[in-house]
Amino acid sequence: MIHVGSTKSKKKSKNMKLKKGLIILAAIAVIIVLLVAAAKYFRSEEKVAATVNGEKIMKEEVLAEYLKVPVEYRNLMTTDTILEGMIVEKLLLQEADKMGITVTDEEVDVYTQALLDAYGITEENLTKSLEEAGSNMEELKEQFRDRLIITQLLNETIFSEIEVSEDEINNYYEENIAQFTTPEMVRASHILVNTSEEAESIRNKALEGVDFGELAKEYSVCPSSANEGDLGWFTRGDMIKEFEDAAFALKLNQISGIVETQYGFHIIKVTGKAQSSVQPFEEVKSGIEQTLLNQKQTLGVELFTQQLRANSEIEIFMRSVKEPEGTPITEIIQQQKEKKEAEQANTAETAEPEESSEMQTEESEGSCLASKGVVMYGSDESAASNEQKSMFGDDFAKISYIDCSKEKAKCDSAKITSYPTWVISGKKYAGKYSLTRLAELAGC
Repeated sequence: MIHVGSTKSKKKSKNMKLKKGLIILAAIAVIIVLLVAAAKYFRSEEKVAATVNGEKIMKEEVLAEYLKVPVEYRNLMTTDTILEGMIVEKLLLQEADKMGITVTDEEVDVYTQALLDAYGITEENLTKSLEEAGSNMEELKEQFRDRLIITQLLNETIFSEIEVSEDEINNYYEENIAQFTTPEMVRASHILVNTSEEAESIRNKALEGVDFGELAKEYSVCPSSANEGDLGWFTRGDMIKEFEDAAFALKLNQISGIVETQYGFHIIKVTGKAQSSVQPFEEVKSGIEQTLLNQKQTLGVELFTQQLRANSEIEIFMRSVKEPEGTPITEIIQQQKEKKEAEQANTAETAEPEESSEMQTEESEGSCLASKGVVMYGSDESAASNEQKSMFGDDFAKISYIDCSKEKAKCDSAKITSYPTWVISGKKYAGKYSLTRLAELAGC
């Protein structure tokens, strides 16, 4: 047994293990290739990809898993990667068997129902989807059984010995304080016109006491004119430099001079200012603890599987890259397509399972975020917002987007203080995020 961290004397109950299942699986995702569906194609005893302590992994099983990888990602993954994940999983299941670890049908049913509830899926709909993919609920539950067995193995050998100390949490907070710092922000309104002469005339009216919002509605060529020129809250880096420098230099309710940018001539009025602030340690402590715990768990699993491998007899016969020799991927795809077409003809169905399966497998980040009800608040006048939108390309049309320069009331109601801000499952995430990180936050 490998010792990582201090030993905990208190054992976790089986119910606690089931509740922590999703977190544990996420922590070892870098090690284990999870099988989404249980479809098994073209089994043959003639082609062995590898043996693990005498147990075979068939080449066709590896190819079948490779086929589940979306086409656009296959240039980043080889069948060797798939095979390595299957070898690690086999090692872990063998070790669990040696320790006499088992999982009951009731535990599998509880875990299955928890996943269905978490994703809002009925068993009937899942069963239908599995059948369309050439699988069934029984096979899927057997895979869940393997996952629970591995979870229990890791709890008893690795995770029960891992803890995060107060000093580690404090050190992380101090060393990464920028992560918990909200930068200085201002809220500003502006009037945008095409000539300096017009801008000077409007500025004089504002200085004489004419309502700035009414002037914006009457003269500004910016879409924010509909909201009396209000651009909402923003931080440094959100706006183009000339505009930003002028806005942050102003005092509260002060009106700027004429500011020229690539868009034209601006008159700016600052309507709100907020100093930089740091989230209190107690507010972020639990999140830091979970981050450090996940890091230790991942390292623990890596060390544990390295030890298992060193004490095992593993023979690998399949050496391949992106297009294995002997059974080309294109041939497998064609065979699978012909099989589905034959089944379709026999049952006289009008649906196209192949196309539907591909659509589900290759769902884009934009589609997934949309399905999760994710909303982005931004402003078309915000450089940061526009950069965030551009990350999605054409896929951004699928995202629920609220332009605060046009829908000020909605943004005020949602208490949006900077652009862009993402609202995911009721929580706010301010700033630009990578598509991968957004997908993680939304559970895609």
